[in-house]
This record gives sequence, C-alpha cells and structure tokens, in this order.
Amino acid sequence: WALEFLARSEGVDRIVTSDIDEEWGIYRTNLAAIGSVYQGYSKKFEFYRNDLNDIDMTAKLLEKIKPHVVYTVVTIQSATVAIFSPLPEHIRKKTNLAGLGAWLPWHLLLPAKLMQAIKKSGIQTHVVNHAFPDVVGPAIWKHFGFGPTVGTGNFDQNCATIRKYVSMTEGVPIQDVTLYVVASHAVRALYRERGPGAGVPFFLKILLGDKDITSKYDVNWLMESCLVDRWRSKVATKRVVNALTAASAVEKIMAIIGDTNKYTHAPAPNG
Repeated sequence: WALEFLARSEGVDRIVTSDIDEEWGIYRTNLAAIGSVYQGYSKKFEFYRNDLNDIDMTAKLLEKIKPHVVYTVVTIQSATVAIFSPLPEHIRKKTNLAGLGAWLPWHLLLPAKLMQAIKKSGIQTHVVNHAFPDVVGPAIWKHFGFGPTVGTGNFDQNCATIRKYVSMTEGVPIQDVTLYVVASHAVRALYRERGPGAGVPFFLKILLGDKDITSKYDVNWLMESCLVDRWRSKVATKRVVNALTAASAVEKIMAIIGDTNKYTHAPAPNG
C-alpha cells in the first residue's frame, strides 16, 4: 500500500525497493510503476534484492543508493498472522496472556540490523519504522544510541479517526481540528479488548482552530469508540487497516522529504 501511495505522490522522483524475495519484489515494484502512469507520473523505480541479516551487504547497498528516507516494514512474523489465525479459542486466550511483549522479538531483530547497516554505511538518512514502533524504536535507541527517526501507524490511526469524528461533529474542515496526544499502542490494544475500563494512561487535548474544546467530549469514549475497528464493516478485512497504516507512513515520509514542518502524531520520535 505505501509503495502504491508513494508512486502517486508529488515530490518523490525516485523510489527504490528491496526485498529478500526477488520475484515478489520486482512484481510489486513494476505494478506500482505501471500504475503510476495513469496519474501521469514518470518516476524512476529500482529494485534490489537484499537480506537484512547480512549487515555488510545491506551497508554497501545503502551506500550505493544514498536514500533520503528509508521506510522499513520488515519483521520476522507479522502479529496479524497470529491475531487472525484460526486457532481454537482456548489456545488464543493463552497466547493473548503474553500481551504485546510476545510481538517484540519478531519485530525487533531486523530493524536493529538495518540500523547497524545504516551506521556502517556512513550515510545520513531518516528512517521511518513500521514494525511495532512504540517499543522497537525506544529499544533500538536505548541499546545503540541511535535508531529510527520516527514510527508510523498504531495509535496514529486513532488520531486520524478522532480528528475525522470531531470535524464531522463540529461541521468544520479536518484542517481546523488539531490533536495533542501522548499515548502508546497499548491504548489501542487494551481499549479494543476491555473498553474504557482498560486503565491505560494517555493525554488528549482537542483544538478547534486555537480554541480548546476537549471538555466537550468524553475522551475515554473517544478512545474506545474511535478505534479503527469500530468503523469497519463486517465484510472488511485486515487489508483495510494495512491501507490506513500505509497512509500514516506516507504522511511521515512526505513530511520528512519536503521538510514541511507538518504537525502530526507519530510513535517514538527519536526513540
């Protein structure tokens, strides 16, 4: 999704993709390149096969490409595979007891190796991390002293949904609604399971123009009711959420590329 969005975004002239699966990577890259033609773009697309487990090889590739922004979606195992797998309910309950911590090893290894490769390459770039950024970002920064510039998705999906809800309720353009938010992915996960009684701390302030209108809303209700899951129909699949997360990522990528000073929510800025 992010590749398709970037292929149709102004301000990006060159897109370089990489994957360990060469056939799949070339196919998806060509699909985006051809699709962008319909919107009148003539961007340059390149694909390179790479294995992030090989830090030296990755460093050489990065030195060759010299990307302005690196968007990484790598993981050993997507959490959605476990979430949507057809497990018996009694087994699912046992696996859920591990909480978000069970996802961390899957998501941490490859982004950590990517950051080591970037350091070794000597290039100056920005990294937008898609893999469990709320925890992976701080963990990498704490261990190495450097890490992803920013994360994407997760609670940012709540922010977009809350802004949309408030703009519709107030009858104003979305640009007039600003959120000040401090919250982690745990808010999404536990509010989805337990509702307003989840007990996860967060901060939320809502501005309409320069006026604070937070008191008009039950913020606990917003947190629970404005989960993306609540807006999906029964026929929707996880692909819908993937598109939203990708849109979040592209917003961050374009803000960095254009140095737009955009005000937005993002997980784990500088760790």
